[in-house]
Amino acid sequence: MASFVGYNTYINNFSIKNKSFTINDDKLQGFWGYEMNANFYGYPYEFATTGQAPPGATTVPNPLSATSPIPAGSCVVTGPFGGSKLQITGNETEDIVVVVALSTNKSFEWVEVVKRW
Repeated sequence: MASFVGYNTYINNFSIKNKSFTINDDKLQGFWGYEMNANFYGYPYEFATTGQAPPGATTVPNPLSATSPIPAGSCVVTGPFGGSKLQITGNETEDIVVVVALSTNKSFEWVEVVKRW
């Protein structure tokens, strides 16, 4: 499963495991993708789809709402970067990898593992 945090995020394409999705569009918070590969009684079954949660169905508190320019219907994820600042200039010559673990109060949790080959 893949889920996107952001008020209005342009998504070119993304992959979950074996399936690639081409979107090329702006998507609101709550857009998601799902892939399943299973074996039922010896028969392989593959399923992949995308969807959009209805407006207002995805809620994330914004602790900075009184002073933040982040629009309603979006969210803010905050956290430290090990004592240093994350600064993206647009002139990077190498990938910047940020590892994030999110929890929604144990109602839905995941840890993404990214492998580079």
